[in-house]
Amino acid sequence: MISTKSKAYAAIMMTDFLVWSSSTGLYPLLSRMAKAELDEAVAYHVIAHMVLVFTVAAMFGRWVAGRLKLEAKTFVFVATVLCMLALFALFGNHPYWWYLGRGLQGFALGCYAISVMMMVSQILPAGRRMRGFALIGMADFLGFAFGPVISGLIVEAYGFRAALSCFLVLMFIAVLTSRLLPNVSAVSIAEPEEATQKSLPWHFLPLSAALFIGFAFHIYYGTFIPITVKTVNFPVETLFFAGYILGGLGFRLGFVKLLEKYEGAIAFAGTLFLMGFTSFMVSLWPPSHPWLDWMVVLTGVGYGLGFEALYIFSLSWVSHHTSLSNRARAFAVVFWGIDVAAVIAGLTFGGLVDGLGVLGLLQLLLWLNLAFVALPFALHALFRRRPKAQLNL
Repeated sequence: MISTKSKAYAAIMMTDFLVWSSSTGLYPLLSRMAKAELDEAVAYHVIAHMVLVFTVAAMFGRWVAGRLKLEAKTFVFVATVLCMLALFALFGNHPYWWYLGRGLQGFALGCYAISVMMMVSQILPAGRRMRGFALIGMADFLGFAFGPVISGLIVEAYGFRAALSCFLVLMFIAVLTSRLLPNVSAVSIAEPEEATQKSLPWHFLPLSAALFIGFAFHIYYGTFIPITVKTVNFPVETLFFAGYILGGLGFRLGFVKLLEKYEGAIAFAGTLFLMGFTSFMVSLWPPSHPWLDWMVVLTGVGYGLGFEALYIFSLSWVSHHTSLSNRARAFAVVFWGIDVAAVIAGLTFGGLVDGLGVLGLLQLLLWLNLAFVALPFALHALFRRRPKAQLNL
């Protein structure tokens, strides 16, 4: 007989996969659509503004989810419905429709992300969170990469409307699966207060800063690479995020055990090294080369290892260093880094590309890697006087 927890895990994983597939696949899709249907001078600004609208709305959604005391299952269901409705606006022929769709979707995903994180942190035992987040997070990781992979393939074969229709179908199925999510109170595990540690939101700023830098690069990878890099056999986003899938699977099936063997700051430093290495590899891609497809895939593998390690480490660290009553706000603070990166990208990337070119923007972003060196020391300094969180399982 299947246990209640197994059913809960399966429902969360299925909904996560569908939601993130349909959401992340829109980054390269909308970039290609703007480039094809608008003047080039306007297209880059529209792409950046869509990122900005999406992110401001997501920040508001996170704020709402962190403060309203609604049951997590209710929040997730409402959010998936809103995500589905938002896709209809993207079929419009004017950028204003695209802004409306991305804004509604951003708000919904802000609510969704915090609610699902809270649900998972209450289901997982305190001593098994890193591997638990890695296992349940397999679904959102696969969706995170699967969306761009199929986006490029469908656009190449059938066009923009077909890709949007595919994502609309995925979101409709997500609405159905979200009704199968558990009531957390029925499966949650009581956490003794001494198992957590008292921490203020600003103690998690090193994690937020790491996600800020990582997502600034991710926006570049997802929005500008597809319209500037010409690969040999397959769309560049398909190759890059196929490699991302391989790297993320490698992390979950083996690398997570290595990460658990070291103290927090050392594990954190390892994730940041992989993130920085990815950005330098992207900067070294030649304009054309018979092996460029394989270079893109291998770079994606490194990115999958690094970004997924950073994501899982952040979730586990927050869960181990906060009480249940403060956890939603702590998650929101940590993921502000993603929001701030997207806001800055939305305000500046269009103008920077106009002035520096796409490669010039990448060269400017590479300087952010210098901050990665300081962040593990900052995390160690903020938590060195506290009892160590038990991340080893």
